[in-house]
Amino acid sequence: LTITTSGNIAGSYDASHMIVCNGASNSGSLVVQSNNTTGLTRTYPIGSGTSYTHMTISSLSGTVTSPASISVNAVPTYYGAGGAISSDLNRYWNVVTTNLLGITADLSFTYVAGDVPGTGTESSYETSYYSGGNWSFNGAVNTGSHIASASSASGLSGVWTARKPATTYYSYQSGPWATSTTWTTDASGTLSVNPAVPGAGDNVVILNGRTVTAQDAGR
Repeated sequence: LTITTSGNIAGSYDASHMIVCNGASNSGSLVVQSNNTTGLTRTYPIGSGTSYTHMTISSLSGTVTSPASISVNAVPTYYGAGGAISSDLNRYWNVVTTNLLGITADLSFTYVAGDVPGTGTESSYETSYYSGGNWSFNGAVNTGSHIASASSASGLSGVWTARKPATTYYSYQSGPWATSTTWTTDASGTLSVNPAVPGAGDNVVILNGRTVTAQDAGR
């Protein structure tokens, strides 16, 4: 659905009044065109099923080549690329900009409690952005209102979601993989700091002179 520079979206939005952009494999998007950044600074009232999971751009600056556009779609599953894992939020937003350069934006994404999988911990999530290469993180989500937000974002095009940033664990001593005291977050490996068993998506460094014994499949 494309809203041209002469069009508008009016009214109030909720789980019963929203734009559902499914298409083939959730490929449909809401596209808003404008001749200036003011017309793109708005709520994009999208969702799926009975979940109103909109994107809001509250502040936007940049250079516009008319007409500029922002396209967004909310996909009700976790993003399965870029090292993403199944404990990530079961919702991601595909955003594409055209004719818009030098972006600085404040934006937010609203999800529902049911988007947090049983293997995920919402309180550990941060707003996450991926456009290839490494993920970037923009602070903790609001677990009360289920909102992931970013301030002064320098890019919009890419995938936005919420996930736990990877922790890097180092071998503190030789021992079993599944024993927390085997691990530390101290890069030198000489201090026991935040001992815990590495989880899915975490990074592991086994330092010289230490042996870590894997006791189950997959490690």
